[in-house]
Amino acid sequence: MQYRYANYQGKIVNISDTNKIIFQKNDLICLFCNMPMIVKRGPVREWHFAHLTVENNKCTYESYLHKLAKLTLFNNIKNRMDEHLPINLNIHQKTKCSGCYLKSEPCIFDGSNKLFDISKRYYQVKLECNYLSFRPDIMIYNETDHIFIEIIYKHNSTKEKIKSDNKIIEIEVTDESDIHLLSSDCINPPSISSLVNFSIKHLKQNVDINKCNIIEKYFIVYKSGKAVIVDVPLMHLEKYKNIIAYKEHVQTHKVNRKYEYINRLNRAYKLGNKVISCYMCKHISILKKYLKGHDFCRLLKKEIIKYCFFM
Repeated sequence: MQYRYANYQGKIVNISDTNKIIFQKNDLICLFCNMPMIVKRGPVREWHFAHLTVENNKCTYESYLHKLAKLTLFNNIKNRMDEHLPINLNIHQKTKCSGCYLKSEPCIFDGSNKLFDISKRYYQVKLECNYLSFRPDIMIYNETDHIFIEIIYKHNSTKEKIKSDNKIIEIEVTDESDIHLLSSDCINPPSISSLVNFSIKHLKQNVDINKCNIIEKYFIVYKSGKAVIVDVPLMHLEKYKNIIAYKEHVQTHKVNRKYEYINRLNRAYKLGNKVISCYMCKHISILKKYLKGHDFCRLLKKEIIKYCFFM
């Protein structure tokens, strides 16, 4: 197998940095199995490290890559803690609209990534330590709190670890090209990581109602007297305000639209609005308890088949 990284005198060395190093016998060992390695820098094939012998060698690319990523990230965090440098955690914060007073639950939009320096909160780090019944790859912690960091290749964290409510940073490493991402000030590059059991607050932002395309249910009385319950984008309420005489927001959990419609008709009428509807007429015969079916006009002696309250 061809490896781009090896252990040289206790440090991780990249094959591209070996052209100025004169290696002695057994200077290089494998990051995972600790077996001797040699440098191959030929003119044809890509430079790489290889095991000196493959007999009885159980080293696999998956185990090597996992150990490489784990050591790279651990060394990076440890050095930053020792030198008091920022240790940034990348968190994706969604946006919560705080300008809408119409809904019991505000709208949540996709937000943006933000970096939070956690070096002042977490100032200790351990590699492959035991914590209760778990053994995270890396754990950063203080006296009262901790974060697990798990390097994953093909398998995510166990269900038991996730259900334990421990905060977990999962970093998925697929090949050696991902390793350089683990040496930056951000310990969880967004392209290869995910957060588990983190409580992330939404950003609050007012959205201009003239630009809001969220669809809500409204009872609307137009200046012509026509009254409907309709699903309408909020921006249209502002756009067509000159032809709307009265409006009410209708909670979506209200399922009996006829009942909602008639109540709002009476309320709009009592507030002095012009309302034209069969349900304001003395000749209407409404089914008892507003059950499903067609109401009846006693004047025209026929059913009201097309409900004017639904659009």
